Amino acid sequence: MIPVSIIQRVEVLKDGASAIYGADAVAGVVNIITKSEFDGVEAAIKAGSAFEGDGEELQLDLTWGVANDKGSLMANISYQNAGEVFMPDRVDCPRSEVGGQLVCFGSSSTIGGRALLPDGTRINFNQDPNGSGDDWAVYDPLVHNFDFNQSFNAVNPLERLSFSAFGERDLAENLRIVGELMFTNRQTDQPASPTTIRNISFDASHPTNPTGQDVFLENRRIYESGNRDFFQEVNTWRMVAGLEGQFNDNWSWDVSYNWGRNTGTDGSTNIVNLLRLNETLDTSTCGSNGIPCADILGFGDVTQDVMDYILFTMIGTGGNEQISFAANVSGELFDMPAGPVFVAAGFENRKDKGWRNPDSLVAIGAANTNAADPISGTVRSDEFYAEVSLPLFADAPFAESMTLDAAFRYSDYETFGSDDNYKLGLNWQIVPSFKLRANLSTAFRVPNVNELFGGVAEGNLTTT
Repeated sequence: MIPVSIIQRVEVLKDGASAIYGADAVAGVVNIITKSEFDGVEAAIKAGSAFEGDGEELQLDLTWGVANDKGSLMANISYQNAGEVFMPDRVDCPRSEVGGQLVCFGSSSTIGGRALLPDGTRINFNQDPNGSGDDWAVYDPLVHNFDFNQSFNAVNPLERLSFSAFGERDLAENLRIVGELMFTNRQTDQPASPTTIRNISFDASHPTNPTGQDVFLENRRIYESGNRDFFQEVNTWRMVAGLEGQFNDNWSWDVSYNWGRNTGTDGSTNIVNLLRLNETLDTSTCGSNGIPCADILGFGDVTQDVMDYILFTMIGTGGNEQISFAANVSGELFDMPAGPVFVAAGFENRKDKGWRNPDSLVAIGAANTNAADPISGTVRSDEFYAEVSLPLFADAPFAESMTLDAAFRYSDYETFGSDDNYKLGLNWQIVPSFKLRANLSTAFRVPNVNELFGGVAEGNLTTT
């Protein structure tokens, strides 16, 4: 949600940094630093496409700002619209290794229906649009598997609108008020292969069963309905208000209040309502009370009235919210022969809240997708940190500079207790072009809201 046009620089800290930045900074930190002030107007347009004539992209940026010796105000609006790249235009088919060779090899969720007979024979029902729905043959993956490449994008479309504003104003000689406001709306969608139903038993007497034997339908792709379309819309807000100042020439401080929230809606078309599907297959219920009778064994036998009855658009909602109060102080503690000793310390009180409300049919396990319970929870924490930088040598033989860094952070989480982490680091600049670094640090990861408060979730295990 941060427009490139307002980024001043990016810092990459390659050390374990939980002692300074808290949980999850296990392998390092990427800091994106935005411009503090801007005076004037800047407009940028970026447009392009792939050589194949697809993947068109348009990006517009407009930045405005004023600045004087009392403060500054900067605003940016950014719009991006990126087009899709259709997968078959880049890759002719999905591939798998067969006999040491890469060959076209699709999904075993077939459009006719893959099934088991009582003697263990695996069969596949008709897949020919001009064939009979009652035809079936011994299953052959090279013949019957589904080419799912035809249903996907190599690059998915995206539309995003962002607005941001940054301001600061002097209140007194060493006192300044600062504020930030950011908003982003993102809309995306992705096509996917037609939905699949699984694990349905038909006895020999079922009127739609052409085999004359009991048959167990392992899977059947409802190709008649066309592709699914997954979609998302996310709104993200962030607001910051704070005070900052200096004292004794070498010390600075700041306090800030940070509120952020994102809410999203996501879903998919052409999802099967399993309760209604069972009604259409039950000869005691279908054919009356507006319930059509379905024939799902063989491509082309699923009629439009059946699809209208069993398919629905799945919609879920969710979001996250974070509220934090932070205070920091930093400066020069005293001088050593190699230079000043720098210290920093701070406190943060934070509340993280998350929620997820799946579609009602998904929540009760009545959709042909992974079942999931609603999620809602809050994690509160208090954290203290301190760090110091000690210059050991400067302008010495084989040591243009040598600095010892140390940091400590104490974290107290309401949900599961406390943790403390430290960091020790040595930076040895031997000559201007050669530097050695050594670090010893501890790190930890905080379970997120989903992990702490999530209910039962279902997943499919696929084995070969």
